[in-house]
Amino acid sequence: LRVDVTAMLTLLALVVSGVLDSEQALSGFASEPAIIVAAVFVISGGLAATGITERIGQWVGQASGRSESRAVAVVMPTVAALSSFTHHVMVTAMMLPILTRHAKAQRLSASRLLMPMSFAASLGTTLTLVSAP
Repeated sequence: LRVDVTAMLTLLALVVSGVLDSEQALSGFASEPAIIVAAVFVISGGLAATGITERIGQWVGQASGRSESRAVAVVMPTVAALSSFTHHVMVTAMMLPILTRHAKAQRLSASRLLMPMSFAASLGTTLTLVSAP
């Protein structure tokens, strides 16, 4: 079963069994982090469906080549610029498959690309007040 289906079935089972009442079961949907995570999945899915994610991935791959240091030098400003105008979690979710694919194709350590990417996403929110959490 998919993760989202499993989560909803678990929530339903907790309500039916009486562990949670309906107000407690639905209270998580009123929290800001839950809404942000849901929006991140929707926006990331939309970017992937339109091909924008793939274009960014191709550009990152071409600009960084086989060098790990060059990949970090390309990824960090790109991610910081993107996260300065949108939520940093969405940028991280969008760039995660791009960088893991690039690392695998170029036989680079994914963690050595993903950690600078996450720092750049967090720091990018300080460039403007638009995306500051």
